[in-house]
Amino acid sequence: MGGGLVRRRLHHRSPSPYHDQQRCHFPQHYASRLKAGIPVFYGLTNNEAFVDWVIDVEDYFAYVPIDDSITAQLVALRLKGCAKACWRQTQSNRANRNKGSILTWKKMKSLMYKRFLPANYQRALFTE
Repeated sequence: MGGGLVRRRLHHRSPSPYHDQQRCHFPQHYASRLKAGIPVFYGLTNNEAFVDWVIDVEDYFAYVPIDDSITAQLVALRLKGCAKACWRQTQSNRANRNKGSILTWKKMKSLMYKRFLPANYQRALFTE
């Protein structure tokens, strides 16, 4: 997938018909039957694969009503290998500095962008 397409997907996604700030319009009985889940991320991947993984996680949270305060924990369960080691190190470093654990996907995503994407790629992604 070309870099331009990834950027367009990030910036031009249409909102879910079930999504609002409260995430309360998705019928709960559908959530229990949903076959999709948060995809696994290993951390050893190219930039576009990482961005696609982030988009998949965003899409999942757009359709499944989950309290923001546990989204990072749910995503952390789907990290494997290098990604899991990096995340544990991040949480450990925060604990050593007397900072609280990261609980939201929004904050986790921000830190993961810094860890798994080079700064020049991040700038290009958000300036086009």
